[in-house]
Amino acid sequence: MNKHTLFNILITGIVLLAASGAGWGSSQAHAATVNTAGITIPYTGFLSDAAGAAQEGNFDFTFTLYDNEEGGQALWAETQSSVPVVGGIFTAALGSLNPLPPEALTAPEMWLAVTVRGPGESEFTALEPRQRISPTASTSSTNNTAAAAPCPHDHFGDRWAGASSGYALRIENTSNDGISVYSAGGFGVSGTASSTAKSGIRGYNNSAGYGVWGSSTGGTGVYGEASVYGSSGVFGLNSSSGYGVQGSSVDSFGVYGYSTNSTGVFGESISAGVPAVHGRNDAPGGMGVSGFSSGGEGVSGGSTSGVGVSAYSYSGTAIEATGTGQILSSADTVLYLSPHDMVLRMDDSTPVSLTPQQDGSMRVRNLSGTGVTRYVSLPISTFGTLFGSQVYIKSLEVCYRVGVYNFSYIDATTVTKNNGSAGGFTYYIYNLTDRLSNTYECYTVNSTTPRTPLDNSSWMQFNLSYSCTDCDIYLYTVKLTLSENDH
Repeated sequence: MNKHTLFNILITGIVLLAASGAGWGSSQAHAATVNTAGITIPYTGFLSDAAGAAQEGNFDFTFTLYDNEEGGQALWAETQSSVPVVGGIFTAALGSLNPLPPEALTAPEMWLAVTVRGPGESEFTALEPRQRISPTASTSSTNNTAAAAPCPHDHFGDRWAGASSGYALRIENTSNDGISVYSAGGFGVSGTASSTAKSGIRGYNNSAGYGVWGSSTGGTGVYGEASVYGSSGVFGLNSSSGYGVQGSSVDSFGVYGYSTNSTGVFGESISAGVPAVHGRNDAPGGMGVSGFSSGGEGVSGGSTSGVGVSAYSYSGTAIEATGTGQILSSADTVLYLSPHDMVLRMDDSTPVSLTPQQDGSMRVRNLSGTGVTRYVSLPISTFGTLFGSQVYIKSLEVCYRVGVYNFSYIDATTVTKNNGSAGGFTYYIYNLTDRLSNTYECYTVNSTTPRTPLDNSSWMQFNLSYSCTDCDIYLYTVKLTLSENDH
């Protein structure tokens, strides 16, 4: 025989199966007469097995009313067969088969005992303990039509505690809200969890609706607060094809996050191609996702293998930064300069030729017949600011080779800018290391920190030294790395 457990019993009141002939008694001073014919007590319960799993199927129930919590006299009993149990929930009308006795309406309290017999079982199993019920009824002195009396208790301030692998409280409504809570001065619903794997409030929807839905005409629909670093005030997780957190608005914010020193909104998704945070706004000028922070990130996105923040627009702007706001990236930007754009910085009587090569390099040859030092430069065309953020030169990488070792070489590598005056200049990078390799080789030089802002016409320059005639120096890759940080 399976062991069953019954909990979360709701006694909703007393109703009448038939209005006529069901007198509730007189409101006059003489003794009242009670007719219980047709009166039932709606009874709803949740049936689970010993492991807490909700039961399914048709079960037989026996209901017995006693005048005491233990032992006592049985006042009434009734067996109802093939009662449907769906998701653990069942409903029975006590008195629908065997009329309730007058004590059911007049006794100050009674105790209900329930036994159950499942499919394939031969014996009934007692579900303990008995449950206390206190039914009441009333009538009008001018109208004998019976009416249902409200539940006489409200459980205000009650605290229920226990341990179960199932639900502590489960309410199911197939046509409207399961729970509706109102508060004039605090939170409508407040939930607390002490487990790192659980939630203070959890909402689940196995259809196309919302697990948790919040609405407000003047305040916050859903509010979450976290005081521990790394935790979330509101956390959304999606492991399938939906959204961890979705916000929608017709003329304001779909999702609004605010933080004084951390992340306003944080979303996480473990499904490929599905955004962790998705915001949508259907009104012109509205925002799908907006974030504000006075000390950290208003909106922050991170990814270990995909896209941290993805923006898409059907016909408008995917990402917009206005006012003094910036779009700042901690990632480097790489700019490749073509040696074919190289020019002689100064022209004099010393003949030096610049000849672009098929492999993309530039050959610089000394044609003077004697030793000479010449200067060649490459113009730098790039942004001084990028999406509102100042740009700095971080490093320079050069690939080269010389024709004859120690007879031709690079004796200086610089990156330079005009300093805003006639004839004045400032170095971003200044390196005097001799480069002597007669095989293909690359070297990198870094700018000093704090870095100098890229804020004027700039160029890079090579000082080339020759101690032989017809000597060559080949310059290949020139890679400039830019940063939005000055250190």
